[in-house]
Amino acid sequence: MTDYTFYLDEIKLPVTPESLSIKINNRNETVVLINDGEINLLKTPGLSDVSFEFLIPKRKRGFTQDLEDVSSYLDYIENLKVNSKVFQFIVYRESVAGDVLFKTDMTVTLEDYEIAEEADNNSDVTISVNLKQYRAYGT
Repeated sequence: MTDYTFYLDEIKLPVTPESLSIKINNRNETVVLINDGEINLLKTPGLSDVSFEFLIPKRKRGFTQDLEDVSSYLDYIENLKVNSKVFQFIVYRESVAGDVLFKTDMTVTLEDYEIAEEADNNSDVTISVNLKQYRAYGT
């Protein structure tokens, strides 16, 4: 069994997301030549997209890690978006023995997020996020 720990910038998510999707985008081009048919022009990969959703429980439960109040998480995520902040997205994957198997460490931006709250679920908050890999550039 593997233990996952997720960080958005400086905050550790209180509940490990059930799934994580990282899409490595393509930038290759297909060109049709006059007599030679179709060829593929290989290019470097595009920026990756990351998506997942996570739970912020209203109160501490047996499966939660470090838990702050819900508003502090919502304020932090809003700050990342409103201030167009570039930040680190990190996922540690550890074995039961505590050895780090591998990690994802990407510089990203918060593209969009959605907040869902259900009265049936003790008013816990679920946040779906979409991140985009960021590469610094200059002239």
